[in-house]
Amino acid sequence: MAENMTDYNEYYKEVMSDVIELKDQYPFTKRILIPTTSVSPIELDITAVRADVINQTGANEADFLGKYSRRLHLIIPYDYRKKGCLVYGGKWIDRNKIPDRYQHFNGVGQDGSLLLCVGVPESFAQLTNVILECVKTADNMLTAYERYQCGRSKSLELISYAHGERGINEYKKGKKKYRT
Repeated sequence: MAENMTDYNEYYKEVMSDVIELKDQYPFTKRILIPTTSVSPIELDITAVRADVINQTGANEADFLGKYSRRLHLIIPYDYRKKGCLVYGGKWIDRNKIPDRYQHFNGVGQDGSLLLCVGVPESFAQLTNVILECVKTADNMLTAYERYQCGRSKSLELISYAHGERGINEYKKGKKKYRT
């Protein structure tokens, strides 16, 4: 929780700056401001479809909210630049059809949507726009799960890491591998 209003105002400015860039790439983004007497984390509802896809197809938001909905709900913690965002989505994913090794979820939301694992903690501090990168990762995850679940792919086509300490070690090893 933000310690005081000054901290909250700084958090709010940082988030809004990141959200402007997010909306350029993912136009179906809406802020959720819940009226309360105390400060709380900012939340976003996003339909995870890139602007270039929308422009090429002339699609509207409703076109992406059907059986394989692209809807995401983000909760942006005060320390999101260090730890990332909580990203919920993929309510339609049938976990019984997904082998354990492909399940990159950390729980289930009240509405049945999955808490998507969008990165290892060490990765977030390296990013310029954590919110945008969390949405891009979730967008890729939804596409990969849909392809796998529908049988258009025999494996989950994602760059992914194990959970916990093992995943942190995999990330560190891969980070060295991809440095230029």
